[in-house]
Amino acid sequence: MATNDYWLVLRLTMGFLYISIGLTKLWPENMSPDLHQFMLAKFVKFAPHSPTAVVGLYKPTAYEFMIATGVFNVVVGVALLIGSPIIRLIAMVSLLPLMVSAVPMNLYYEEPARPAVICLLLIVIMLWKRKY
Repeated sequence: MATNDYWLVLRLTMGFLYISIGLTKLWPENMSPDLHQFMLAKFVKFAPHSPTAVVGLYKPTAYEFMIATGVFNVVVGVALLIGSPIIRLIAMVSLLPLMVSAVPMNLYYEEPARPAVICLLLIVIMLWKRKY
């Protein structure tokens, strides 16, 4: 396999991963109702620390924060799959603050931070190697 093929597989995998995570947050009846409820329970803890709540603009409910994050995940995942190179770059750069904030938030609430760290590292590697 050529080197470019590895980057393509990584980009497509990341795109499908973010789309599936986003769809689980948005449409539990189509994905996994149990996982949706599990995520909603986690977002009850995370909502007070959403970016808009931290700066004092708007304090979303857990459900609103989860829906907003789900929409963001789906949009970024689609951009990674079918976007032009500049759109993919914008998608990956916009993922950085989300993933950087997810790591300490998970650690603070004693949740597993490994998935967020892995996604963050993969995004950084893709940006560093400029393979988008």
